[in-house]
Parts: sequence; structure tokens; C-alpha cells
Amino acid sequence: MHTALTDPWRWPADVEGCFARAERFSLAGREAYRLCPEDLLLHVAINQAKDDYYAYGSAARDVRGVVARLKPSWKTVVERAGAWRCRVALYLTLENARRLGSAEVPEWVLAALRPPAWRRGYLRAFVDLDRPRPYRFKGHPRRLRQLLVAPLATDDLTYFPRRASAHVLVGAVDGLLAPATFAVTALSRRRGSLTRFT
Repeated sequence: MHTALTDPWRWPADVEGCFARAERFSLAGREAYRLCPEDLLLHVAINQAKDDYYAYGSAARDVRGVVARLKPSWKTVVERAGAWRCRVALYLTLENARRLGSAEVPEWVLAALRPPAWRRGYLRAFVDLDRPRPYRFKGHPRRLRQLLVAPLATDDLTYFPRRASAHVLVGAVDGLLAPATFAVTALSRRRGSLTRFT
């Protein structure tokens, strides 16, 4: 169950503003609400970044739909991405959609969002923007992906040392040791003990 639109420390989305800007539309003959086009693009980007670019998902298709049908204000998208600290995440998602031929994104938008060359180079080692599932290493556990990609896919590089370093580092180590822990647990069960050694 989702308890927030985003991780508020990593991407401080204007949730109240999202509700205020929500648009009415008809869904199967009933009135419903959706995020405005600009917020919707940011949400797609944050969701893809939150999943460390691993999920084989519909991000590129979603971007194409929002761009083609809802016509976002690109100026507002770029400004709001700065306020929500998701410029890097948005750049990666829009560039991924553009490369897959899914969306027409103005070059000036990508240029305004483009992170520095050193960050793009690092992210390129783990994220291939020419693929529907951009994360390159299928076997990496989630915590390892979070350790390798999440800090550089966040605008505020101090987020992880300040907020999540212990959580992410412990999780990453646990994710790396999970197969060994499982093997030790299985071995101890054979000997009649249910003790989990970590």
C-alpha cells in the first residue's frame, strides 16, 4: 500500500498542489480525477527512479500518452522538476522514452534537465536508456540497485548521507548476503536447528 506520492526526503513533491491541480475526466462514463499533465510526467519519472530503472514497465508508453494526448507545458514541467528535486529522474525517463521512439520531447527540455557529464557517465554504467527495462544487471538485488543507482538518480546528493545511508547500506549488505544467509539457514535446519545466522 502506498502511503505517500513520493519519498518526501528524496523528492519533496507538492502533494497539496497535486490535489489542487488535479483535472476531472470521464472514466467509463464516470467522473474521476487525474494529476495534471505536468505532475503526471513527474510522477512517472519518480516512479521509474524509485524502482531503480529495473521494472519492465510502461514508463515510456505513459510518457508518450501524456505528451501526445495531454500536451504538458514543458516550461512548467522543468520548473516543477526543480522544485521537486527530480530533474535527474525526469531527464532519465524522458530520454528513455525519446530513445525508444515513444515520445517527442523538445531538445531544450532535455538540455535543461541534463545532469553533468560525470553523473551521466556513472549512471550509463548501470542504466541503458535504449532498453524498455533500463537497469543493465538483471540479477542485482533491489538493495544493491538502490546503493548503486539511487544516490545519483536523485538531485540532492546529500540525501543519502543525511537520510537513508544507514537504511540503504544495511539493506544492500543484507541483499548481498541473502543467498549466504539462506544457505546457512538451510544448513542449520538440516541439523535440527532453526537458528538464522547472519
